[in-house]
Amino acid sequence: MCVPLSTASAEDRDADFNQLLTAPDNPDANLSYAREQAENGNLLYAAAALERILIQHPNAHGVRLFYAVVLYRLNDLQGAKYQLDQLKNVKLTPLQEAERDKYSQLVANGRDPFTLTGKIATGVTVESDAIGALLNRLDFFGLHHPKNGAASVNAGDLNLGYAFGPNDDYSLYLSPSIYTRTSIAGPNADYGMGELRAGVGGSDLNTSWQAGGVVRHFMIFDNPYLTEFGGQGQFSWQPTTSSALTGAFEVVDQSYHEPSVDALKPFLLHGTHDGIRYNMSVGGFYRFDAFSSLALNVGYEGDDAGYRPFSYDSAFLNGNFHALLGRGAYLDATGDLSYVKYRARDFVFLFGRQREDLRTDARLALGAPLSAFSEEGATGDCRENLIVEGAVSFADRTTRLPLAPFHSLGGELRLIWKFGE
Repeated sequence: MCVPLSTASAEDRDADFNQLLTAPDNPDANLSYAREQAENGNLLYAAAALERILIQHPNAHGVRLFYAVVLYRLNDLQGAKYQLDQLKNVKLTPLQEAERDKYSQLVANGRDPFTLTGKIATGVTVESDAIGALLNRLDFFGLHHPKNGAASVNAGDLNLGYAFGPNDDYSLYLSPSIYTRTSIAGPNADYGMGELRAGVGGSDLNTSWQAGGVVRHFMIFDNPYLTEFGGQGQFSWQPTTSSALTGAFEVVDQSYHEPSVDALKPFLLHGTHDGIRYNMSVGGFYRFDAFSSLALNVGYEGDDAGYRPFSYDSAFLNGNFHALLGRGAYLDATGDLSYVKYRARDFVFLFGRQREDLRTDARLALGAPLSAFSEEGATGDCRENLIVEGAVSFADRTTRLPLAPFHSLGGELRLIWKFGE
């Protein structure tokens, strides 16, 4: 569970607490202090203030619900369950009842060794160059013409886990996912990807890790294109409550379905795209406050294809900035930059040139749950898990002649259903 903790200084927290000491039994002062500390991510301070209120006012049901939520976010599931049980036979507002029932279910799920989380998304996308990302086109005197296109997009991700060990410190995981894009206007740019990951993981107070196998299958233009299978691993170390250092690796065997390339192999090629691809990265995560965070990764990817001009080395950098805007709304910005240099001249497809690419992708998304549009900004029901998201994107691939460059602007509108969180 992610617990947003603030980077507010100890001096600021001490100043707030000193103000509270002037009226330690004042419930309004304690509640105001608890709200401020919870918003800043200082959950332990918020919990202490709420507990002080409940000692003096045990029938403050709204405060007890707030306290239960704070305990849940602190991963004190037993404490949260006890507080929620105290609210079963008391009079609450409809929204409070919905929040009580929601967190009761979340606590029950958290205490179960089996977990199931995921999301399903559906929407539409438009792009100024609908198929440029899927093809390598030759550029003869600028005669290639990008074409606009629109497509329906669908995606699904599931994460199944089973915790075991003396303190449930280890877990087995199974994570299938799928993504499809089906053209509805413009050129055929149909694309599909399915992935299955499975393995074992572990975690303690400051570290977490996963290691296992992965299988992927790609379809382009409704035809099989690529199958990958291999292994991967991830590691995270959290030196402070607001930061983390991460690492990841992946090694997969690639098997392409390319009849035209296979047909040339006996005569002109010493191999095909088939080979080994490997990827490794290190990065960091930093939470500025309870509302915004930044993640950065730098890495290397290599590909040992059978036909050497298809092999490459690539350095890459990617980042993500995420900001909460209130009522569950968010702003999410991602960017990727990679430099790809192929290892040999290609005398069969590129007239003796050695390919070299600079690839850029950027996406800016704004989303909000349906509950954000209610009067109170929260509903405690399924509307909090149904998210409307709009995004704009930019993709660019600058390459060397005779290959044509690729530039595309896009827009996307999706409805996302998250569950199990």
